[in-house]
Amino acid sequence: MVEVRARDAQSALRGVPEAGERPRGLFVIPSLRCGGAERVFTLLLNGLSAAGMDMHLGLCQCEGYWLERLSPGVTVHDLRAPRARQAGWSLVQLARKLRPRAILSTSSHLNTVAGLCRPFLPRSTRLFLREVSINHFEPAHLRGLRGPLLKRAYRSADAVVALTDGMRGMIEERLGVPSARIVRIFNPVESTVQANSLAGQHTRAEAKRLVAVGSLTPPKGFDRLIAAFPALLERFPGSMLTVLGEGPERGVLEQQIRDLGLASRIDLAGFSADVGTHLAHADLFVLPSRFEGMPNALLEAIGAGRPTVVLDHPGGTREVMQILGQEHRITTSLEEWKDDWFAPVAEQVLERARLHFGLESIVKQYQDLLFADCAGAQQAA
Repeated sequence: MVEVRARDAQSALRGVPEAGERPRGLFVIPSLRCGGAERVFTLLLNGLSAAGMDMHLGLCQCEGYWLERLSPGVTVHDLRAPRARQAGWSLVQLARKLRPRAILSTSSHLNTVAGLCRPFLPRSTRLFLREVSINHFEPAHLRGLRGPLLKRAYRSADAVVALTDGMRGMIEERLGVPSARIVRIFNPVESTVQANSLAGQHTRAEAKRLVAVGSLTPPKGFDRLIAAFPALLERFPGSMLTVLGEGPERGVLEQQIRDLGLASRIDLAGFSADVGTHLAHADLFVLPSRFEGMPNALLEAIGAGRPTVVLDHPGGTREVMQILGQEHRITTSLEEWKDDWFAPVAEQVLERARLHFGLESIVKQYQDLLFADCAGAQQAA
């Protein structure tokens, strides 16, 4: 049974939009707990609602930090599915009641469910699947029954959204989705600052403040950053590292910090609702990941005008840095801690970030994709 938590539940369940009503869209995601995909979905929903779309959100579990940050114009539906693979029938029921112009799903498991349910969705509803991780296309993840189901699900979508050109190629090659039905749309930067407003700041000679953001899991590579931190202390003895995020590797990382005698220098601060404040006081943002589909934390740091350094890894990060002209900030080792890593962000970098990753631009790209056939959407644009 689908529970509706709507600002206007009667309107939400009325069914097919009447002539002159706003184009209706339905986004589905496991939850709105703290995370990059959850943050992006919240920004997109709020942006599309502000642009005049009738936006709805289906959650497998109706919870999470970002839930309270949704616009009042977004209607929330609880699918009551403890796991994504159990959400199929609730999703079909909700789609038949709402009859949205478009459904956008994200996360590999939920995308698979949505794609396999495609024959049961209203004929007038188009289905879009948004992929967030290159890890899902590794051969080990496509073995057994999972591979054929994933391929069938993604091929059934009207279009698949890839976060980078590299991911787009992998979806075509490994899942067999025709290139004409794969659309590359970057993740958005919510806001940017003027580089000249940051000039001259954060020039401490004896200490540096470093910030890293992400879940405490092996793919995020925080163990590599911690291992390299003593080399920074040799140059800047008073330096501090703050890691924002939570996860199952906390105990392992805490033990590593104790073994290196860095308990007074490194703070595993947990999840923060105000990453921007931490970034504003940082001399350097570090991305030590082992792989990334699309580095949301890096984009947020760039949007805040912070100097960044990236430990080289597969995925979409290099593509982002090339677009911004920041390839020199990609390194194969953090041990050197070069002076130019701490150099202020140039004005043209922020201009490129606004051009390619600005929130308004990304929302418009999704609006054009999801509601291209709606006159109302074109007028709202």
